Amino acid sequence: MFPEARRNFIIEILLKNKKAMVSELAKTLKVSEETVRRDLTTLEKQGLIVKSYGGAILKGNPGSTFDMITDISERKDTNLAIKDLIAGRAAQMVHEGQAILLDAGSTTVRMIKYLSHLKSLTIITTSIDVAMECSSHIRHWEVLVTGGKLYKSFNLISSTTAAELKSYTVDLAFMGSSGLVLSSGFTCSDIYEAEAKEAMLSIAKKKILLMDETKFGHKGIRVFAPFHQVDTLITSGGAPKEALKILRKAIPQVIVCEE
Repeated sequence: MFPEARRNFIIEILLKNKKAMVSELAKTLKVSEETVRRDLTTLEKQGLIVKSYGGAILKGNPGSTFDMITDISERKDTNLAIKDLIAGRAAQMVHEGQAILLDAGSTTVRMIKYLSHLKSLTIITTSIDVAMECSSHIRHWEVLVTGGKLYKSFNLISSTTAAELKSYTVDLAFMGSSGLVLSSGFTCSDIYEAEAKEAMLSIAKKKILLMDETKFGHKGIRVFAPFHQVDTLITSGGAPKEALKILRKAIPQVIVCEE
């Protein structure tokens, strides 16, 4: 795990548990205690934490950091049944020993529980949430996390993420979308995120887009994937029929999950 990704991981643990011990962080992150201490020193210099005896706590009133957690927590609790259906169906496409890419998102993170029966798997992700969900499987799985700026979706993206992703090859890429433009393709709302998603498409043998029905009414600022570049779309039963008719003409496989 890259240093920046590791430090963001530490911040998330502190946000959830309020405090953390150096020994516990070292065990969770699979690094030395000295490495954790250096990370904590860096985070303290950035004004994010306060080091305490044997560990660290969050600095008082972190403001926007808590706003970020509220945002992602609320999003995770929305349409869980629908997201579970899509995540479960997506997980059926994964087989033992494959290398897969999981984009950040409240649906992709739910795939992990449906993959837990697999004993051999390589997962590449830009998501701290996905990485943490994988933590109980790291004896059998190889989990690779990119580095970068921490977004509200717990996505780690920077100007170098696309180049980093292009150093890998994966069997399957599971990606989310903030919306779509029916005349153009799937969209997102950040330039660096779009570049990262384009890189994900370029390294995957098969590209799978996960998008529940609530996203059909949204449009992002940039198209990252024309419909024909996607091999499979997995969505939910409430998706607009007219939109699905257009998508089925452009995408080889469209799977609609009914509750």
